[in-house]
Amino acid sequence: MANPTGPKFSPSPSSPTGEVEYPPEVYPDTPPTLSQVLAKWFWRVSVGAVVLSIVAHLSFLAISKFIVVGGGSGGGFGPSEVGMAIINETDIPTQDAAMGEVGTSAPEDLSGPSPELATLSPSVSSDGGGAATELGGVGPISGGGDIAGGAGGLGMGGSGGGGTSFFGLEAKGSRFAFIVDVSGSMSVGSKFPALKAELIKSVVALGEGGQYIIVHFATGADALMGRREWVHSDEPGKRWARQNVTQLQSGGNTNPKPAFDIVFALRPKPEAIFFLTDGEFEPSVAEEVRLMNSEYRIPINTICLETQESQALMQQIAKESGGTFKYVGSATAPGGGGNP
Repeated sequence: MANPTGPKFSPSPSSPTGEVEYPPEVYPDTPPTLSQVLAKWFWRVSVGAVVLSIVAHLSFLAISKFIVVGGGSGGGFGPSEVGMAIINETDIPTQDAAMGEVGTSAPEDLSGPSPELATLSPSVSSDGGGAATELGGVGPISGGGDIAGGAGGLGMGGSGGGGTSFFGLEAKGSRFAFIVDVSGSMSVGSKFPALKAELIKSVVALGEGGQYIIVHFATGADALMGRREWVHSDEPGKRWARQNVTQLQSGGNTNPKPAFDIVFALRPKPEAIFFLTDGEFEPSVAEEVRLMNSEYRIPINTICLETQESQALMQQIAKESGGTFKYVGSATAPGGGGNP
């Protein structure tokens, strides 16, 4: 007996067996056919591809907008206005005018020496008996070249102290070392007061850009007030010399070797050395000084004060270094007397 209220179904024409296929909504537990699975998969893939393509195109448009026009000011995707400058021919400077502006700072004559190089030239003394002639044309400020001090050859001019003199001996440069005898024999007569006066006068005569050091020796040696470094010859430095040179005391034997050790340990090296003594010292000192100075060839200007006991050694030290020697027969007249 037929069910008058139930749905009627006809066999599916695509069913090879002729069995009746019922839709899933009527029978939920019925598994979908292969054709239904493939149709649903193709649909999902197509929709996903379309959505992905739309998103990719929109992203590309947004990125290209920022790359080409810089993102604009409004953040939209509309075209941005790009300003263009139009230059008239009258606004373009001619080649001659441009070259004229550059040429105003160029030197007119390139054949002459540069002002910067001119300052590096050594100052050569015109005095035939000075250190310049004994150094074979190198000049008293060459000093043989101290690489560690950044000064050698033409560069030894330093910061421009100019020059000074000591007991009538002149030297040029900017760094001067004074090695002076303060042994007990210097207290005889007026030698010690004359020494102090000459030291102060020499330091005061230095230019503002100069430097100096005073090393005193007797049995041992030390720098003035223990200051084993260069002292600037500006006003404070000159005032320091005036205050402390007067404090020197005499006593002990004559041994200049430790004083030369202090001077040759300086960095940078001196450009000229003044060496004064009134006594006799060991002959080996001259050879030791020569060895210390063999690399630098710093002119050593030697002075024998009221004695001729060490004159031969002092002359040897001066000659081997390219310096000059002087004998001062009277300390009360430091500029006169003796062998120039």
